Amino acid sequence: MTIPSKNHFKVRSSSPEATCKTACDLVTNLSIPHAIFFKGDVGAGKTFFCKCIGKYYGINNINSASYSMVSFSEGNINVIHCDFFRNTPNPNFFYEEIEPLLKMPWIAMIEWGDSSIWDFDCPKLEIEIDLVKDSSRDLIFRQIS
Repeated sequence: MTIPSKNHFKVRSSSPEATCKTACDLVTNLSIPHAIFFKGDVGAGKTFFCKCIGKYYGINNINSASYSMVSFSEGNINVIHCDFFRNTPNPNFFYEEIEPLLKMPWIAMIEWGDSSIWDFDCPKLEIEIDLVKDSSRDLIFRQIS
């Protein structure tokens, strides 16, 4: 999948395998560094999509946050995964907890985060995941300026 030149597009995924393929196709064509913000209801598949991206980069330890809001995995591409479902970070959280982890090359995946309040100095993408029925989902991609 190539990201179209338009700032907004939608993909219908009919299975977990198709969703994972979409995630892998996305990161194959993504510039690095990149910040990806995920939106969607509980259980929509935000963490699953993040896990698929992690697996693409050889990282298998991406999970929903239980005790920690941020995880960092070092590799060919450093992966920062944030899950703010349980806690809303304070305004300084980015500078204290995330910015020190932004070691090139990196990709940051933020669930339940607000893209307008953090100063990522890189391209940003928002992915909204809507459960359609059973295992079908609409994956809505928006480039953020």
